[in-house]
Amino acid sequence: MKGDIPMAEKPELLLIDDEPLILDSLKILFKRDYQVYTAQSGEQGLKEIKQHPNIKVVICDQRMPGLLGHETLREIKRLSPHTIRILLTGYSDLDAILNSVNSGEVFRYISKPWNSDNLMRVVELGFRISERLEKVERDAAAKKADTLNGATMHKNAVLFVDEQAAVVQTLVNQFSTKYDAAGVSSTDEALRELSKRPVSVVVSNVDFADADAIDFLNAISHEYPNTITLIYTEQRDATLAIRAINELNVFRYLVKPSDDAKLADTLAAAIERSNARDQKLEASTIHIGREVAPDKSDVSTLRRKIESSTYLLKLRAMRTTQR
Repeated sequence: MKGDIPMAEKPELLLIDDEPLILDSLKILFKRDYQVYTAQSGEQGLKEIKQHPNIKVVICDQRMPGLLGHETLREIKRLSPHTIRILLTGYSDLDAILNSVNSGEVFRYISKPWNSDNLMRVVELGFRISERLEKVERDAAAKKADTLNGATMHKNAVLFVDEQAAVVQTLVNQFSTKYDAAGVSSTDEALRELSKRPVSVVVSNVDFADADAIDFLNAISHEYPNTITLIYTEQRDATLAIRAINELNVFRYLVKPSDDAKLADTLAAAIERSNARDQKLEASTIHIGREVAPDKSDVSTLRRKIESSTYLLKLRAMRTTQR
């Protein structure tokens, strides 16, 4: 942002960190362009959200006394669903990373020490996304009654992807009574299946011998914005999990072995999210981000990478042959 903005017109940003020096540094970084509120605990941050309902972006540290960062962001999501949530931490803490996506559904995971230019770009993009999400909600409210009255019940399609055929078959058997469940044991088979019919949720492992799982899932998400991606894997990898958050905005990242009830509940929530998008009652944060990101941003660079990826080209070729 450029130029001096009157205080009353500045977008509202909340910073949460128990270290005063960190808060001061962040406030200095953002105070020119934003109305900045600060909190030194998760509990105080929730009070700020309640007192200032126009806060559109939150940057929250993970390691704090009392509520941890992902717990704070989970509550902020409940109080203010369209506030964009950014988790800040100085640790490559896998549990924190997984909790941040599985409970807080964060938009970005930023490591300390942060790159100031990158953090400022992420925050600016967060405000753009929040504005678009609010517009989608206003439009949805106007049509919700008609959409729900005219909706027809259908069996949602779920696609399981895992190189272990036995695992795939077990999952298909487990969920076929409730969903239109299918399973494949390669990324090419998955793309072929997706080219044939709409799929509500893709549940995929990320342990592939010759495939980049995040690039693969990004191609699916790019081509099918209403399809929800869910990772279900043995891989406990912090770098992979961060990519799943920052590049893919994955719905959930579950590590095997997982409780059957948890997997079932997660899948049901993913189906609900897909249906809401399909009925245009909800928007995809990652797709809005790619639409509104400045041309020279990291997000636009990622979008161009996805558009030229082998997976997307294969998928589009398969769709063409189905016509």
